Amino acid sequence: MFPMSQELMLRAGVLNPCIGDWIGASWGCERNREVLFNACVADGLVSILLDGHGAPDFCVEALSVLLALSRSPKLLQVFVDEQRMLDLAAFSLNSTAPPGVRLNALLLLEKTLVFQPSGGHVVVKGLMEGLVRSLPNYQKLVIKALLALCLTERNRGEAVRAGVVDAILELLPNLKEVCAERALATLDLLCTVSEGRRALREHALAVPLLLDMILKVSDRGTGYAVSALCAICVHEDGGIDARKNAIQSGAFTQLLLLLQSDCTSRAKRKALQLLKVLHKVWGEGSCNIPDENCIFSSPDSDNNELRQ
Repeated sequence: MFPMSQELMLRAGVLNPCIGDWIGASWGCERNREVLFNACVADGLVSILLDGHGAPDFCVEALSVLLALSRSPKLLQVFVDEQRMLDLAAFSLNSTAPPGVRLNALLLLEKTLVFQPSGGHVVVKGLMEGLVRSLPNYQKLVIKALLALCLTERNRGEAVRAGVVDAILELLPNLKEVCAERALATLDLLCTVSEGRRALREHALAVPLLLDMILKVSDRGTGYAVSALCAICVHEDGGIDARKNAIQSGAFTQLLLLLQSDCTSRAKRKALQLLKVLHKVWGEGSCNIPDENCIFSSPDSDNNELRQ
């Protein structure tokens, strides 16, 4: 027998004995989930959590119930439409609650975002900051959420201001293949806004790390890496230092290897565009390159050979 009164549900203390039964029932079958949802359990639990009225253990279990209810596509539609799950994720990720709250909030956020994979989610205050704080301990879930949120253009500036670029670059060398691919895709999206390009240019290791990812992760990962490099080196809003950094970090070698690979046509097109710009910088003599990174002969060396 499930409590049916929303007024009762708003009293967190009264709900503590019931919450365990709700967890079992909501994971049990679709009918139980519908009964709980029709009894306003989801709405009541979200209200309690957002108001900060629940004790830590209660918050963990309440999020478990919501996570179970989200298994139903019909109920998940309500969560997504109301954007309350984004509010709840922002609140939970920025709280001092135990790790169980953070994990369940991320799992619930994943359900919410995956339901509309094409984007359209508007970031609520504090969500990006909470994701950045959670990134070291929940890499797979957080990067998946960041990628989904950054599909919406107006969220990208917010992501950059929250420190997403630095946070991803710090973890990039140690990420597994799928996770690394999503991280590179996120950086590529952030490079479509001026704040993102500036953040990458200002990070001392951004260019070497992106070059190192070429042909290391996957074909798509390589495409994202070279696209991000192209954005920060070729875009008209600046990038001369990034170009010099790329040349000194062995860009010619990596890009020529890419052109000889079975990579995507988009990646090869970006590589050719970047090579053209970098060769121009090098030809102007504005950058010193270690001998082992020299793929092309410089104009000056060609002229010297002719004189001899």
